[in-house]
Amino acid sequence: MGTTDLSELKPADNKQVLRKQMNKPEKRLGRKPKQPEERQTEKVTINFTIVEKEKLLALSQEKGNLPLTILIRNILKEHGAI
Repeated sequence: MGTTDLSELKPADNKQVLRKQMNKPEKRLGRKPKQPEERQTEKVTINFTIVEKEKLLALSQEKGNLPLTILIRNILKEHGAI
């Protein structure tokens, strides 16, 4: 009996073969990334203690599993910090 490897029967991906033969780069989906000067947002890193993070996670669950970034932004807006 032979092996149970069915990869021999799988058809080749013709697009990939042709692209390699013609030395074309693969096309990327989506829009091109913006230049740094065109971006309207910036990342900020905040370090919390384990207890502080647990409190924030509990609060986010109370608010319907709200992502922490949105929760923190909302709290800052409520206090007029941003």
